[in-house]
This record gives sequence, C-alpha cells and structure tokens, in this order.
Amino acid sequence: MIAETAPTPGERRFRRVGHKGADALVPGNTVASFERAVEIGVDTIEFDVLWLADGRPETPESERSPLVVAHDWEDAASRPHLTLAEALDAFARPPLDRVEIDLDIKLRGREGEIVAALRERGLIERAMVSTMYTETLAAIRALEPGLRL
Repeated sequence: MIAETAPTPGERRFRRVGHKGADALVPGNTVASFERAVEIGVDTIEFDVLWLADGRPETPESERSPLVVAHDWEDAASRPHLTLAEALDAFARPPLDRVEIDLDIKLRGREGEIVAALRERGLIERAMVSTMYTETLAAIRALEPGLRL
C-alpha cells in the first residue's frame, strides 16, 4: 500500500478516476465495478446515467421507467438494470462512501430527478455532474448551485 501525504504548496496531486468504476477489471457501471475501484484506490468514480426508451421526459411521470446506470441503450439492454437510485444508495454506505462521484448524464430532460436523488441521499457535496449538454448543466446549476459541474 502506498502512503499518501498532503501535497506541499505548489505541488499537484493527481485525482484517480475510475471510469465506470473499474471497468477493465469488472464489468462497468455496476456496484461490483464501483467496489473494485475503491479497493484499488480511486478518488472518484464516474458512471453514466440515462433513461430508457419508456423513460422519456415527455412520458407522464407515473408511467416513466426509472433512470438507469448504463453507457447507452445497448449496454442497458445487455444486463439487468442498475437504477440510479440503487447506485446512489450504494454510494451512501461502505465501502463506496469513501469516494466522490461523477454522474455523466447521457440524455437531457430529467435533471430535476437527478438532483433530487442526490439530495435525498446527502450526496451533493461528494458529487459532480458532467455531460455534453450545456442546457443540462444550466438546468442543474439553477436547481442546485452547490453541485459541481
């Protein structure tokens, strides 16, 4: 095990980010992959968030499928769904409670649900959001100015 010390002034410390957890070791975007990433010492776990075809924002909320953690629809169809709620619940308990999280939002339109889910679990301070959609970033900033983008 490598002992870490605080960086001295002017010294840079690299952040170790587990893309989809430890995707090269355990299938990514799964709790097992996130846990393996913590075991090997990551600081942050990045995972993908999207909605399924029956979860479009224009679908009435009572009929919508939950947000899922998957790279794309093909990935989501290839395995049992890990919902965003299940993933965030896992980050609220050991060993995943030791790392920060980066939610890579793949589709726009359900930003309010993402912010609410993070708030419900007390994860705003440990979370950040990334996406290619500037309107999603603006919506999230308006909903939760303290959430890193």
